[in-house]
Amino acid sequence: NLPLGDNNAVRFSGYSTQEEGEIKNIVTDERGELETWGGRLRLLSKITDDVETILTLARHEAKARNMVREKVDYGVRTLAVAAADNVTLLERDVFDRKTEAAGGDGRSTTNTLTSLDISWDINDAWSFNSLTGYQEFDRDNDEGDFPGEVNNTTSGLFNMFAYLGYTDDKTTTQEFRFTYEGGSLSTVIGAFYEHFEKWSRTDILTRIT
Repeated sequence: NLPLGDNNAVRFSGYSTQEEGEIKNIVTDERGELETWGGRLRLLSKITDDVETILTLARHEAKARNMVREKVDYGVRTLAVAAADNVTLLERDVFDRKTEAAGGDGRSTTNTLTSLDISWDINDAWSFNSLTGYQEFDRDNDEGDFPGEVNNTTSGLFNMFAYLGYTDDKTTTQEFRFTYEGGSLSTVIGAFYEHFEKWSRTDILTRIT
């Protein structure tokens, strides 16, 4: 916390993590990795003795890389494709807990939030709150550290699958709330509004033989 005069203060917090993924690609003998980082900035302003505002700016980012890149199933279809590429695989074992998986090399997500909280103590019994929020969520599956930065699984062991996609969500919210507390009676009266926009594209590419 950092005071800015008698009526204002600012607070900043941040974080960063890096960890291995839970899935291991038995073809390349690699595990995925996940990096996350973000921060939050809050500004408190006391306008009068009865009115104060809190402005919040927050951002979170996550980046996954070296994810499962090959199809590693042991079924008849997979064995046939592998044989055509001169690749030898073991027969399917239903007890080995391995399964077919096809994913891209990388994806990234970003989440940003802006909010404004206004509090007003009207009198000893009544208070008013206004909370305005705006949030954006972006996910890009068409990213990677391979040449061309393309999340494309068609180049690899089986050359038969690719998954590309992008998501862009926007949410706006507004809440008004009157609170009454007097004696043995308390009540809350309010209204809430939300507007949500979603844009999404998914491309699934398969080889036809």
